[in-house]
Amino acid sequence: MEAYINIEEKTPEILNKAQKSISNNISIPFAFLFGSYAQGRETPLSDIDIAIYFNEMTEDEKIEIEHGLFLAFDQQVNILRLEDEDISPMVRLRALNGMAIVLNDKDFLNRFILSIIHRASEAERVLERLRKIA
Repeated sequence: MEAYINIEEKTPEILNKAQKSISNNISIPFAFLFGSYAQGRETPLSDIDIAIYFNEMTEDEKIEIEHGLFLAFDQQVNILRLEDEDISPMVRLRALNGMAIVLNDKDFLNRFILSIIHRASEAERVLERLRKIA
């Protein structure tokens, strides 16, 4: 049986530390806490999952922000780069269903979500056609 952590105690602390690490950067239109902490299912072995959209930033700038997040926590942090086209639409949507850490541009977030939904529906149509062929 897994031992669960009190979400009311730990999650606000995580959100606060993450906000301090990235909120001053206007090149980040939005970032979300997702996974077990956002769902209230964390255990002592849980890592911290953070999804960030890095807008018009160099790789060095992205790494610097990620490094700051790694240093802010005493447990493993996994960072999902939402602008990465190789990330599946479903993974992106799950991440965006988490808890907002930073929300600097709501309009951009809304457009991003609509584009993900469109890609997901296109992928679903292709899969359906492939199933009919097989």
